[in-house]
Amino acid sequence: MRLTPKAEQLRSLIEPAVEACGMALWGIEFSPQGKRSLLRVYIESPKAPPVTDGPSEFQVGVADCMKVSHQISGVLELHDPINGEFVLEVSSPGWDRRFFKPEQLFAYVGQTLDIRLIKPVNQHRKLNAKLLSATESQISVQDADDKIHELEVSNLDKITLVII
Repeated sequence: MRLTPKAEQLRSLIEPAVEACGMALWGIEFSPQGKRSLLRVYIESPKAPPVTDGPSEFQVGVADCMKVSHQISGVLELHDPINGEFVLEVSSPGWDRRFFKPEQLFAYVGQTLDIRLIKPVNQHRKLNAKLLSATESQISVQDADDKIHELEVSNLDKITLVII
């Protein structure tokens, strides 16, 4: 859930462009890879319900991704925040979505998550657990052994939704 300073800079440039296309920015991943970097942008309909019950009428389509990609390309060309060449990918977060902000978790209480931690908790850096509650600073999860873990948001590295 942590963003590098570069990813945060890119997010602040990209978010208005995504919103101008009638979409919401779900998150970004920026991976500098030598001479060619990868910028992956996840978008969602601002009206979309949580992804737990199957497809909805608010799914992001190819046309939405193309429109947003064109808009973002213009912004990045104007501001030139990435040194060297890069590949831009725009997509939906998908069923097994990654979470980028604590408030994104609020609608997913009761769902199963794959969690990777920065520092181990109870000698574990990875958990597969049910989300019991979430706030801006902490989440509570229950693992397969029915153990409850209180995790600080500052210790969360990566969280993805598990679709069973």
